[in-house]
Amino acid sequence: MVWARWVGLVLFIATGFGYAVSGLVAPLWGVLILWAIWLGLAMLLRHWWKASPGMVLVVPVLAVGLWATVMYLGDVVFGWTA
Repeated sequence: MVWARWVGLVLFIATGFGYAVSGLVAPLWGVLILWAIWLGLAMLLRHWWKASPGMVLVVPVLAVGLWATVMYLGDVVFGWTA
């Protein structure tokens, strides 16, 4: 499952774009929280790289899910809008 590592890594890096442009909707403190989440997921990906290569594919899914959840809650609770 060597390919799973690389596919997961590429997909995870691609999720960084959504986190990067979140500043169009979220305030600075919200973007900083999102980047902390993304960096935490990067550490999880690094841990799973050798320990469990198949689980690396889960990290981009978590990244998208957490991003969508934070953005939704930011809109509902704090009124974040574009």
